[in-house]
Order: sequence, then C-alpha cells, then structure tokens
Amino acid sequence: IGSIYELTYRASNPWVSGIGFAIQRDVVTFLRSRAPDNPARGVVHATFGFGSSQSGRFLRDFIHDGFNQAESGRRVFDGVLSSIAGIGGVFLNAEFAQPFRTRTEHEDHTMPENAFPFAAARLRDPATGARGALLRGDFSDPLLIEANSSAEYWQKGASLLSTDPTGKRDVELPASTRLYLIAGTQHGARVGLTSAPGHCANPRNPHDPSPALRALLVALDDWVSKGTPPPPSRVPRIAEHTLVPADQLNFPPIPGAAIARAADTIDPPLDRVHPRPRRSPYRALVPAVDADGNERAGLRLPDIAV
Repeated sequence: IGSIYELTYRASNPWVSGIGFAIQRDVVTFLRSRAPDNPARGVVHATFGFGSSQSGRFLRDFIHDGFNQAESGRRVFDGVLSSIAGIGGVFLNAEFAQPFRTRTEHEDHTMPENAFPFAAARLRDPATGARGALLRGDFSDPLLIEANSSAEYWQKGASLLSTDPTGKRDVELPASTRLYLIAGTQHGARVGLTSAPGHCANPRNPHDPSPALRALLVALDDWVSKGTPPPPSRVPRIAEHTLVPADQLNFPPIPGAAIARAADTIDPPLDRVHPRPRRSPYRALVPAVDADGNERAGLRLPDIAV
C-alpha cells in the first residue's frame, strides 16, 4: 500500500508515431492556401495555434522540431499561445511513443517529456554541453506567448522558461516571445470550479484564469495582425527575489492546510532501455509569496489583487 511500481521491458513492432506533427502542418497550410478545393480560400489572413496542457506541449515540440515551416517554405502558424505546458514537450516523435503520458511528482520520471532546450532563449545544456533553444531562430518561428499557472512552477519546471538550466540567473528572451504566470491558479483551472477538496488534503483552487487567457489571445491577434506587441512578460525573476528555491519559500501558516516544501526535480534524459536515475543538473525554482500566501509576481487577476 502506498507504493508505486514502474516496469521496464523490451518491446517490439512500434507504431509509426509523430505523423501528427506533419498532419497538423499540412492541414493548416492547406487552409491558408489558394488551392481551388480549399473551402477557406482567400478568407484566412493569419493562423494561430492554441494548446492547453498536452496540446500546449505538442505545440512546443511542433515549433522546435521544424514543423512550423510548410513543405512550400512558408510559415504555418503566425502566432502560438501555449497554456499550462511548463517546459514540457510530448512523447510523440519517437519509437514506442506514448503521447498520453506525462511526468508527475511521483510517476513517469523516465518519460522523455522534459528535454532540453526548455526556453526560447539560446542556452547551453549542462548535461550534454550542447546549445539550443525552443525557437529555431529563422523565419519559421511564430510570435509566441506562453502562460502558466502556479502548478507548472511546482511540477512542470516553468521557471526554466526564463532562467538558465541551472536556475542561477534570469535570461533575456527573444523579442518575439512573452511569458506570463497567471498568479494563484492551478493546472486545468476553469470557470465553475469549487473549493471542495475531493481526494486531496487541501481545498481545491477555484480561481479562474480564463479572463487572462482571453486577453492574451486578443493580444496575440493584435501582435500578428497589427504589429502591436503585448505587454512585457510578467513572471517571477531571480533578480527581483520573486523566484526562489522551494525550501526557502516563506509561506505563511494557514490553519488546517498542509504545505508543500519541495518542488519536483527535472531529470536529464535517460537510457530508455536501461534507465538509471542520474543526479540532475537542472534546477527548478518557485514563485515567492506575500504575507497572505499569494504569489508576488505574475498577472494577478482581481480575485488575487483585491
């Protein structure tokens, strides 16, 4: 009772995976084309990709792996809004792919979801010495907005979107990228949630991030269509003392609440045949909080700001 087992075994006959990236690329390219049989011919002036959680991780890999460039050479998505994806990709373009899997605090640490590069900025991987960035640095890069909840900082390494991989310094992001923490929200939050604890020790978080996401989508449209940049990124930063190690978080005591004291670690890539844990060179940080336990940085919607 209370134990989690992970079985590793040799498999055979993998399905062809990763073709979903090419399908997405080709469908969007067709819809913005002048092909006679295109029902949207002459109507589409710009294209946008929006993904939440798994589909947000899909879009991050879609960009990094070069699928935002059509076979004709033109860009596929002009703008992308990735929500609650953290630093993750999706385990799809690989042998024995299992894109429905996701790394969690206690499970699936061998899933190749969190693989360098994490950030849009070009950085050095301390595990391999290689340099890379989420963006490719050419015309195929879309204008990119990434929005995350508090949960992605605690469990999906979201701090590494704006710091170096060792979590020692803030990094300068490309002008074509914006990052936002929607403060005080949880993964998968939406309108109508209650605070009932369910199977958890603490009450659930009913705070709805939808107004911020809607505003960011409008901002992305204006950025692409009118050339109007969105507001500057709003995320916690090391230099501003709003991004801290989890064990240094000064969270106020709340009667009856159980307080987490450790963030999830980000493991380096593993040998899929004989996975062995290695000491991680990556360090994820978490947002600092105020005297009420609310995050000091990020987009604070009225429920938090008031």
